[in-house]
Amino acid sequence: MSKQKLDFYIFKLKCCGLANKNILRLLDAFEIYSYQDQRAIDALTARDLSDVTKHFHLNEPQKEKFKQKFRHVTDLEGTYLNFFEQHNYFTYYDEIYPEKLLTMYDPPVMLFYKGDLNLLDTPSISIVGARKILETTKFSFNALITPEITNHFTVVSGLALGVDTLAHTAAKHTIAVVANGLDKYFPTSNKPLQQYIEEKHLILSEYINTSLALKHHYHERNRIISALGTFGCVVFQAATQSGTIITAHNAMENGIDVLVVPGAAHLPAFHGSHELIRDGATIFYENDSLLENLTNSV
Repeated sequence: MSKQKLDFYIFKLKCCGLANKNILRLLDAFEIYSYQDQRAIDALTARDLSDVTKHFHLNEPQKEKFKQKFRHVTDLEGTYLNFFEQHNYFTYYDEIYPEKLLTMYDPPVMLFYKGDLNLLDTPSISIVGARKILETTKFSFNALITPEITNHFTVVSGLALGVDTLAHTAAKHTIAVVANGLDKYFPTSNKPLQQYIEEKHLILSEYINTSLALKHHYHERNRIISALGTFGCVVFQAATQSGTIITAHNAMENGIDVLVVPGAAHLPAFHGSHELIRDGATIFYENDSLLENLTNSV
């Protein structure tokens, strides 16, 4: 009973657009550390909204806007409960929640999924890079990401065009982390690939159904991609100030090896890649060294 009550409460917070960090702050403030904390869960779910919002890092207009949304959701609780039941999910408190996410910065409180959750327990690497890729990048990818690699590791990526699509397509087992609700397909050209992954592999999202892929969602999903790829973050073709750079820096902060395939020094498309190498990432240019680096971590 306490699990259903807490999970639905978290879901309602997400329906109101509350950021993951604020949900974590709230749960910590009420000292909810497991589903066994029945009194704390009852106290939270019964508390007046003013007592709840004081724990959020929001200004007063933002708090008032949240209260309005939450009252609306509460008034239509039956409708939202039915909506909630349309989602497959797990939370920070479930046994299946992967340890690799527990130790990351800002661990997602609730993740929605379609597919095989057993893939979360497999050795994995993340592969990230540009959406608009050069022919040389395709050549490097095919030369390095061979069956030797994909037979050893589940490949985690973001289902975008370019490198992400190459990564998911080459993988024997793959996990996609997306920036929209799982009932949406973005980019639309990757709809068949997304349907294939959710049927045969695993797809994850922090966002409720009907959510569109907003710009800030990509930054948020990148931290999950990097945390899931515990045996290395492989970077192909990264420009400066790109989402790929954010993912790679997240990996570095989590103590995960970042492996960068270098490109032509004069091309802006690779300036971010070379900045990563300058910041301590490892250069990879041949399959043997890539495989050796990763398998030594297993």
